[in-house]
Amino acid sequence: MDRAEGAGAGAGEVKGVSASTQGVFAPVFAPVFTVQAYDQSLAFYLRQPVILVDYQDEFALGLGEAPERGIATLQEFGRRWRELGDGFAVMSRTTYERLRVEGVPMRGIATFPHRVLVRRQ
Repeated sequence: MDRAEGAGAGAGEVKGVSASTQGVFAPVFAPVFTVQAYDQSLAFYLRQPVILVDYQDEFALGLGEAPERGIATLQEFGRRWRELGDGFAVMSRTTYERLRVEGVPMRGIATFPHRVLVRRQ
């Protein structure tokens, strides 16, 4: 797993997450999940939508109208993630460790000061 030590929190870290995926997304459109957090610039830098996991905040109204645009719980995310052939997720280190201990299959691609980028494949 690559370690991006120089990336800071916020937009710089999101750019680092995006840069870590260069060439990874190109051959296949795979879903991208943002787990228990949301960075507005992530979808912009990835140039594709992201799926919210266990997060509502300012999206509560929209998710109430279109719940298929998000995953309500971490437990449901684990179930759906296991069914995927390929996918990516951005999450905190704490969430990554929790899911890893629970046996959720994922491979770390890059770590950042506040986030981990993982792949299902």
